[in-house]
Amino acid sequence: MIRNIIIYLCLLTGTFLFSIFYYAWFSWFLFLTVVSIPIISLLLSLPFMIRSACSGIEIFAKNNVYVKDDFYIAISGKKKKPLFCPMLTLNIKSTNLTTNLCKNIKIRFSGTFTKPLIRQCRSLTQHCGQLDIVCKNGKIYDMLGIFFLPIRIKKHSFVRVLPKSQKPEIIPDSSNFTVTGYKPKPVGNSEIYELREYRHGDSLRNVHWKLSSKSDDLIVKEPNVPIIKNCLIMPFFGDNADENDVVFAKLMYVCRYMIKSIGICFACDRNGNPFEIRCESDLLNYFSALYLNTESSFVADTNDFQHYSIFADREEVDLL
Repeated sequence: MIRNIIIYLCLLTGTFLFSIFYYAWFSWFLFLTVVSIPIISLLLSLPFMIRSACSGIEIFAKNNVYVKDDFYIAISGKKKKPLFCPMLTLNIKSTNLTTNLCKNIKIRFSGTFTKPLIRQCRSLTQHCGQLDIVCKNGKIYDMLGIFFLPIRIKKHSFVRVLPKSQKPEIIPDSSNFTVTGYKPKPVGNSEIYELREYRHGDSLRNVHWKLSSKSDDLIVKEPNVPIIKNCLIMPFFGDNADENDVVFAKLMYVCRYMIKSIGICFACDRNGNPFEIRCESDLLNYFSALYLNTESSFVADTNDFQHYSIFADREEVDLL
């Protein structure tokens, strides 16, 4: 490190001037001792430096964390064995891909990796979004911090910073969303069936053999899915990260409320395309799509849906 080099050069200059103006055997001995210190430090540190560089260092973090909660980055050796580093410096860059905010974190460590090194980085979770955490560069120094070997850590850690649910002033009335009928399910199985006569092209696996044996024709079980009168949740985002955090928090509450109430939820991405959400994993994927501005591949006719709009300062319901 530059500071260590400057300190050493000052010490070397001082002992050299001392040996010139005070000519004696111990002044030259002191000067030669100072000259040899970096060489001794390098010889003692080099095996550990090479081993650390070859073994490799990795960084990792939780996949999901809530906004403004404690957040930690962990650093360890790749082989999970004790690893001595005379002096390690890492420059870590974290980019919130949603808000385009970047933060640089410098981590220094000297000692043995017997377990992962934990560093608190609460400043990274100030806003909702997708974090991309990567080590820009790393260096392993000798004991004096003068000589170093560079190391590269190519692995990225992606972290979802999720909102804490906030109840809106107006929430959809789940009692209005009921089953209005049934329609054939395109693929897969269903617990609801409609019985009809066999048509050319029907799979024999769907034949109801007991009923067919009592009649002259083959009877087929056609899987059906319910037609639900539902609402389409439409979040509206702006350029202010704090206001967007409020929208995310309301959106989280309403989505979980709809899933718990009727078992399904429909919410728009940033381009107005609907997502079908039935469980917590669907909800996390939906938030990832919002964070990274990716489009939904789900196709649904939402023209007859009630539109529920979420803004930072209010909610609006369009009754259709």
